[in-house]
Amino acid sequence: MSNPFHISIKEYNSSLPIGPYIPSEFLKKIDWKETIEEQAHKKARVILQHAEEEKTAILREAQLEAEKIKQKQQDKLEASLLERHVKWLLENKKIEDILVESVRQNIIQAITTVIRSWAGQQSIDEILVARLADQVEKLAKQGSLTLRVHPKCLSPVLHETFAHRLLLSEDETWVSIRPFWLLHYFQ
Repeated sequence: MSNPFHISIKEYNSSLPIGPYIPSEFLKKIDWKETIEEQAHKKARVILQHAEEEKTAILREAQLEAEKIKQKQQDKLEASLLERHVKWLLENKKIEDILVESVRQNIIQAITTVIRSWAGQQSIDEILVARLADQVEKLAKQGSLTLRVHPKCLSPVLHETFAHRLLLSEDETWVSIRPFWLLHYFQ
């Protein structure tokens, strides 16, 4: 059996009117006010939760964007450094080609001078000597001239530098004909 005199007690956070009894209208207003406040608190919690989720999403997007920007900057810097390195290599190649061509011209000039000097000691006509020197120079420019070098003078650098322009041949009998500047340059 249930107790018919069961009375529920409810606490209110509002001040109650002074007097022997509290009108039911007043209690209904207090209940209504507390219900509205509770609903407002629930809505506020939902709004705060949505705001927190939105904040997290925005921060995640910002972090992804920052990483993209960082990667883009790294790629740009890498491309710039690569471009500078390639330019540097090309400039060094040009300088190397200029040096090789200069040394080649010096060799041609030295060969021409030696032949003219040798021919000057021979009893040959001056015109023939000039033609012979011109032919040697022409052969050297075409890359079909053989340069005989003592094995001690034929360094890998000399061979690597001139093998595609002059035919290099080792010959031990050429001890006395060794241009000092050429030895000094390629050792």
